[in-house]
Amino acid sequence: MNNKQLLELLKNDVEGFNQYRKENPKQRIDFSHADLRDANLWGADLSDVDLGGAELNKANLRYADLNSADLNNADLRDVDLSHADLSHADLFNANLCGADLSDANSSNAYFGYADLKGAKQ
Repeated sequence: MNNKQLLELLKNDVEGFNQYRKENPKQRIDFSHADLRDANLWGADLSDVDLGGAELNKANLRYADLNSADLNNADLRDVDLSHADLSHADLFNANLCGADLSDANSSNAYFGYADLKGAKQ
C-alpha cells in the first residue's frame, strides 16, 4: 500500500491501519504535510511515522503511539494527546498551543522551539 492509500485507511479505519502496521512492520510511512485536522486517531499506531509539517490541530490522539515519530513543524494546536506515547518523538518547532498532554509519556521527546502556550501537562 502506498502512503496515500495508508493515509485514507488511517482516516477511515484506525483499527485496520493498526493491523496493517502489525503485518508490515518495516514499511516506512511518510505522512509529512498530511491534513489530519479534526481526525479521530484514538489509539493509532503512528510510531516512527513521518508527520513533519502535518496539520493535526484538534485531532484526537488519545492513547496514540507516537514513539519516535517525526512531528517537526507539525500543527498540533488543541490536539488531545492525553495518554499518548511521545517517547523519543521529535517535536522541534511544533505548535502545541492548547494541547492536552496529560498523562502522556514524553520521555526523551525533543521539544526544541515548540510552542506550548496553554498546553495541559
